[in-house]
Amino acid sequence: MAYRIALLLALLLSAFSVKALYDPAPIYVLRNVQGEWKGTLTYIDYGAPHKEVTLPTRLYVALSAPDEITLSYVHDDGPGKTVYSYERLRFDIDGKAVTWNSKSDGQPDSRQGKIVSIEEKASAIVLLAEFNEGDMLARYRFEFSDSTLSMEKQEIRSGKPPLRRSRYQFLRGA
Repeated sequence: MAYRIALLLALLLSAFSVKALYDPAPIYVLRNVQGEWKGTLTYIDYGAPHKEVTLPTRLYVALSAPDEITLSYVHDDGPGKTVYSYERLRFDIDGKAVTWNSKSDGQPDSRQGKIVSIEEKASAIVLLAEFNEGDMLARYRFEFSDSTLSMEKQEIRSGKPPLRRSRYQFLRGA
């Protein structure tokens, strides 16, 4: 009897571990993004005189689900000053939605946006998403390929031309 129970338990446990081996593959938009990236963040400084600033940046991207990535940034902000930031992005392709989770001033921030378009060109995926941020529309352009990754934010306000607020440009493991 004990032998049968042990055999039954072994079969049940092996069924659970086999299932774990077959988690879904990443969605096609994220198939090239996981890994280590090196590049720059260029942004318009919020302080006067609103000049462009470029920081050397490393990015580590991990899949946390088939449709979600975790972004870990390391910014070199001058001698002896390293800045870290962390974000999670979930892409609901069928629902045409993006959920962006981050922290701002130590407080959790979750934003919902809509996917405007997805285009496959050559070996890259280009995804446009928009988020309503108060009186402004924030438009993000993501481009993922085997060797490059870029993310750009434009701010669009009524009656004004679009303003490129920031742009990340990375090469894989460079």
